[in-house]
Amino acid sequence: MISALAAIASAIYTGMTYKATVALKKHDSILRLRLADETLRAAVLALPGLLERARDSRQAVWAAIGWGRSGPMQVWEARVKELEAEIQALQRCLPGEGNLASRSLEALTDLISANHSLQQRAFAVRDELNEGLRADDRQRDHLHEDHRAAMAARLAQPGR
Repeated sequence: MISALAAIASAIYTGMTYKATVALKKHDSILRLRLADETLRAAVLALPGLLERARDSRQAVWAAIGWGRSGPMQVWEARVKELEAEIQALQRCLPGEGNLASRSLEALTDLISANHSLQQRAFAVRDELNEGLRADDRQRDHLHEDHRAAMAARLAQPGR
């Protein structure tokens, strides 16, 4: 009799513990998803401004070296259009404000995974644009150095 009561109490306690564990995991998943959503939103909303900076930078640098309407510039402009389309697609995929508490743990896990994939896409665009800006900065450094060398050569000429 005592064994039966102990078994019943153990089963009830196990059920309560399992339910509490699932609730804790769900709460943790909701917090992780909200943080991931904010990270994604910030990354995606920063992309249009970054793209504009990268476009303006590339146009200025390539105009300075005489490539303003060159083939490479046209390739870059086509890539900008592709990046604009990717940014717009990412903006359409931004998660809305939904009731996450009503979702199952499995659904929350799926949302976290989807968010991670979107973040990777957004970070890839961001990284490509930042690398382009760094390349433009290196090209500007070369242009400044060439300009300084040309000025030094002119100043070193006799009769100046």
